[in-house]
Amino acid sequence: MTEPAGLRHRPRRPFINPEITLIAAVILAPLGLSACGLTPAPTPTTAPPPSASPPAARTGPVLAAKPPSAPKREYPALSTLSGMTPVQVIGLLGPPRFKRRDNPAQIWQYRNKACALDLFLYQAGNGTNYKVRHFETRGGGGITGTACFTGLLQEHENRRPG
Repeated sequence: MTEPAGLRHRPRRPFINPEITLIAAVILAPLGLSACGLTPAPTPTTAPPPSASPPAARTGPVLAAKPPSAPKREYPALSTLSGMTPVQVIGLLGPPRFKRRDNPAQIWQYRNKACALDLFLYQAGNGTNYKVRHFETRGGGGITGTACFTGLLQEHENRRPG
């Protein structure tokens, strides 16, 4: 086959120049690799979306956190009354609601809605100082002596000023 005289066969030129392709590969390869793993992917946060208006400023007093509750108060045993002087008893329970003298004894009574505590004070050996020698509790509803005494102590604490 012969070609017409006006048409000559030219070698085909590639659409993309190989030299440009090589240069582009050398430049772009490091850029592509640098984007692969030097920085970790950002993790989504669970923060609430910002509100439309800023939070209102507090104008009142700021309350402090509630302090831990104090340990449960330990009250003395009912038997501690035995041998106490009048001053010690008044310091513990306050003045009695009822007081009677029956020589050689004094009878003091403390009471609340639940029970009554009777103290029997007798003169000590020297005849001047009185001390608790006996005590009794009385109450309805099966209240124990310890519960009666503790209730009287708590009521006295609540009556104290300050």
